[in-house]
Order: sequence, then C-alpha cells, then structure tokens
Amino acid sequence: ANITASTYGRGVWRSALPSVSSPPTDIKLTKINAPQLGGIICGVSVTPQIEILNNGTNVISSFDLIYSFDGETPTTVTVNNNFASGSSLTVDLPSNSLAPGSHSFSAEVMTSGDAFTSNNVLSTTFLINKVGTVDVVNSFENDDQDLLESNAEEVNFLWERGEPTGVLLNQTSFGGTKAYGTNLDGNYSDGVKAFLVSECYDLTTISDPVLIFEMAFDLESDFDVLYVEYSTDMGSTWSLLGTANDPDLYNSSRINGDGVANDCQLCVGGQWTRTESDLMSYRYDLASYTSESSFLFRFVFNSDSNTNNEGVVIDDLGIRSALSSQDLESNQFYFYPNPTGGDVTVKLPKPSDFSYTISNVTGKVLIRAEDFSSTDQLVVPMKGLAAGLYFLSIEFLDG
Repeated sequence: ANITASTYGRGVWRSALPSVSSPPTDIKLTKINAPQLGGIICGVSVTPQIEILNNGTNVISSFDLIYSFDGETPTTVTVNNNFASGSSLTVDLPSNSLAPGSHSFSAEVMTSGDAFTSNNVLSTTFLINKVGTVDVVNSFENDDQDLLESNAEEVNFLWERGEPTGVLLNQTSFGGTKAYGTNLDGNYSDGVKAFLVSECYDLTTISDPVLIFEMAFDLESDFDVLYVEYSTDMGSTWSLLGTANDPDLYNSSRINGDGVANDCQLCVGGQWTRTESDLMSYRYDLASYTSESSFLFRFVFNSDSNTNNEGVVIDDLGIRSALSSQDLESNQFYFYPNPTGGDVTVKLPKPSDFSYTISNVTGKVLIRAEDFSSTDQLVVPMKGLAAGLYFLSIEFLDG
C-alpha cells in the first residue's frame, strides 16, 4: 500500500507597508495657544496666538490667516514667510478688546495648492473677566456688578442677579434690594453643576486679605451642596478653598463614600448643605495667597437628579484687608475680644482725643461716636448689631 502524508500549517508572510509620502503643499493649523479652551482672561484685552505646521515638502512662501471672534466678520492677514518644510511657526495676532462674558475664537490658514484643507481650521471658547478692586465690596445693586456665570454642561444656567423673593430666601444685606441667587423666586434645578466666578484679584497689593460675603441657603441635606474653589492660573485648574475646620466657613466635612449613609455623593470634603435661611456673614483668611497677582475664586453649586429646595443667596462679596490683633498690638493698640459676641474694648497707646465709627462691609456707617477727650480706653457697643463682619475706624483729633 502506498501511504501519502501531508502536513498542513500556517505560513508567515511579511511585506513592506506602502510608503506614505508628504504632499508637495500642506499647511496645518496645529494649536491655538491663546485664548485657551475654557480659560479665563483677566481684563478686556485678548491677544490670540496660534501654531502652524508646514506639513508638505515645498517651501510655503506666503499664506493667509483668517480669524474672527464670536462669529463676526473675519479678519484676513497675509503672512509672507519662507516657511520651510517640516517647520512650525508661532503667530501672534493683534490684541482685541472684548466685553466681560463668554466668547469664541476661530482661525483658519489657507495657501495655494493646499492638499488637505481639513486640517486648516480650529476654534476655542473662553471667558473675559473683569479685574476686581480689593477693599471694595460688591453689593450687586448695579448692572456693572455682574459676575461671570458658567455651567459644567453649558446648559441650564442657574445663577442670576436680582431681588430674592423666595419663601425662605428673601433677604439682602443692609438695605439693598439685589443679590445673586440660584433661583431668585423659586427652587433650583436638579442635576446641575453651576459656577459663579469672582473677578480677578491682585493680592500682592493688599495686606491681610480676607474673603468676605453674606449668604443664606436652603439645600437638600447631604445631597445638594455648595462650596468655594480658587485658581491662581487663570482658571486652568481649581482647588477647594479652605476646610470645614476653618471658622466661619463650611458646615459639612463629609466626602463621597465616607460610609456614614448612602448620600453625599456630591460632597468634596468641605461644603455647605442643609438649611440656614438667615443671611449670615462668612469669611476666609487669604494670607496664604498674598503672592498671587491673579487670584480667582468661584462658588460651585451642585445638585443631584431629584428633590430640590430654594438654593442659595449671596450678597456683599469682596476681598478686604483685615487688621489683625498682632498688628494692633505691634502699634500698642489693643482690641479685644476679637471675634466677639458682645462689646469690645479698645486700648490706645496714650490718652487722646478721638472719634470713631463702625461700618459694615459695604462701607455704610452704622455707629458714629464723636469727641472722646483725654482717654486711652473705651468700650465699643456691638450687642445691637447682627452677626457679621464690621470695621472700626478711629480718628485722632489731637494729632
């Protein structure tokens, strides 16, 4: 018998991939360096900067750069440059002044014989922010006192400035009529993460800076939250400001998954939740940030997918300098107790003739006492004032 055996197996073939050659002419818009996507620009002037690549084999002697803000009539700039193959070019465009708020920027490059026009266009969105003034408190009474508002999903915008008329949240500070709220006449929306962004502050110009504001809130307990974040890089990154251990700040230190209960999924370790319907004073010492020339903070409101309350009202917001007890003592001034639940005592370095005033955070004088003669100590009555931050000013009459 004849037996024939065959072997079947797998063969391995290797063939060279076809080479990909660059086209003779291909100009590519690779990046918008400024304004950055989602970034915040402090001040009204924006200077766009873009990066371009010669992705072809030929030298590009000239190309057109077309750009526009907010979809308005575009501007065309012709760039004459012996743009070598494989090289990149950074182009700074003229500065433009824009109003505070949300804006868009788009750019396009064009050159004769371009093989691929699909890589010629880029666009970005950004925010223009006002420069804040330290020692000035924003009462939100006027149209020019608006703050930036934005949402994580860019839908269901929440924060609004006006008169709060809720059942619980209907107060404004010291006789004003307007404030910022999540919904001034009803409940907030479910499933929203919304930001109320401060102006840009230069903290190098102020000693002992303190963030101050008045606030009342009505939030679904341990499900809906409010907290404050800060940024020192024009909004590129944000971090939680302070902790629940800081005085005059958050009322909750819980975090998501802390095992206490099946709630607080939106908690970040320091936040306000539950209800405090009376307008109260809050403050945070910013001494750690006195080297920052572009300091931003924002209120972050975050609600879950069901059950909503009246939300948040914020008034009299700003950054002010606070004279510390140490500063007072170094000048032989003594002011105690601070903080106080009642009257305070002021001890002067020597018997003097003086007057004093007590004002609130907006600068409104609440108490004026004049013509104290040849005394070095007085008791300042504070018991009739609501809880909050006040400023004592002493004017010496005898030089």
